[in-house]
Amino acid sequence: MLFSFRNRVHSVSWVLLPSFIVAGAIFPEVGILAVVCMALPVIVGYFKGRIWCGHYCPRGSLLDLVFSGVRRKASHIPSKYRRAVRYSVFAALMALFALQLFFADSFAAAGSVFLRMVFVTTVAAFILGAAFGRRTWCSVCPMGTLAGAASRMSARKRTPAAEREEKAA
Repeated sequence: MLFSFRNRVHSVSWVLLPSFIVAGAIFPEVGILAVVCMALPVIVGYFKGRIWCGHYCPRGSLLDLVFSGVRRKASHIPSKYRRAVRYSVFAALMALFALQLFFADSFAAAGSVFLRMVFVTTVAAFILGAAFGRRTWCSVCPMGTLAGAASRMSARKRTPAAEREEKAA
């Protein structure tokens, strides 16, 4: 039952991402709703590990849909560089995000900042997906990084399967 629920959510959640970008282009204030998609992986990560990333993330769902038939030999960032790349991407994106929000002088401008970050990271995800493999972005995704940190801070005992899923992501 739970497995089929996850599959159903995964198969339709991709619709949220292009809908959000189009709605935000028309009404920049909609961009503020990105806070929800930024908070959910962290909250879910605390209780369930990075399950959000594999089953509920709209961007991951879209990447799976678009690149389902694409096969690449080099699929991800080499493991010896992954941590450095992940935290460098996280620091750079959060610094740019905070700087833009600092200079946003209205609710619409703040919404545009969120929208711009979602759009830019989606373009980056598509470029990495085309070059290396559909879920390459997921190995450096800032929200996945925060979800992993929340999972590690969780007081709940982790199962071996959840730990393997977290390490793989």
